[in-house]
Amino acid sequence: RRITMTQVISIDTLNHAPKKAENYFTQEQMSIIKNMIAKNLNEDEYKMFIYMCMRHNLDPIAKQIYAVKRGNQMTIQTGIDGLRLIAERTSKYSPGKQTDYGYDEKGKLISATAHIKKKVGNEWHDVSATAFLSEYTGKNPMWDKMPHVMLEKCAESRAIRRAFPADTSGLYTDAEMEQTTQTVQNQESAKISPELCADIEKRLETQEELKNKILAFCDIKKIEDMTEIQLVSVKKFVEKMKEVKGETA
Repeated sequence: RRITMTQVISIDTLNHAPKKAENYFTQEQMSIIKNMIAKNLNEDEYKMFIYMCMRHNLDPIAKQIYAVKRGNQMTIQTGIDGLRLIAERTSKYSPGKQTDYGYDEKGKLISATAHIKKKVGNEWHDVSATAFLSEYTGKNPMWDKMPHVMLEKCAESRAIRRAFPADTSGLYTDAEMEQTTQTVQNQESAKISPELCADIEKRLETQEELKNKILAFCDIKKIEDMTEIQLVSVKKFVEKMKEVKGETA
């Protein structure tokens, strides 16, 4: 299953976050975050990450929250304890009953349903969410060793976000995002289709110089070796070249 999760910061997020990072982090802490924890982020991604740290009141230095780059995408992640902490601070959260597991006719695990409680007014309400094993294909060996535990984390994360959307929106746990890593890796290695390859070859058959520049740009020997991710970069590369020459992209 292909899943793409892109962290998008909203106006609502900005309105709820402290206005100045220096009022939240010391200069020394900001230096550690920028140079050690968020060193792979560009400036906009770094600003987004800082806003999310402040909004959720989580400490990136203590590894309560962190930004992960997968290809060209950034996601904001936390552990299940981080989501529990956010929910706990609302004073409207309580753990629910034991997780329920579903099995197929052969006794193989297929799902986990986690339960939590949320206080609305003076009454406590049960909130549940189900995660299916088929939707999670992370490479972490813990999925093979402790599939019940890992799937339970995914289900509980979904239950907490369902109960407290304003407080946890945009936050995902490691276990949930591992399948995204696999998706990005697959995208980065997937070759363009034969049909697309033929179309590109036809377009370049009278532009040998441009073709050679594209091959050099992708570090490949022939167009059929181009990946889908490289194709995206090639389009931007060609557009930039045309801009420089004053041509219409």
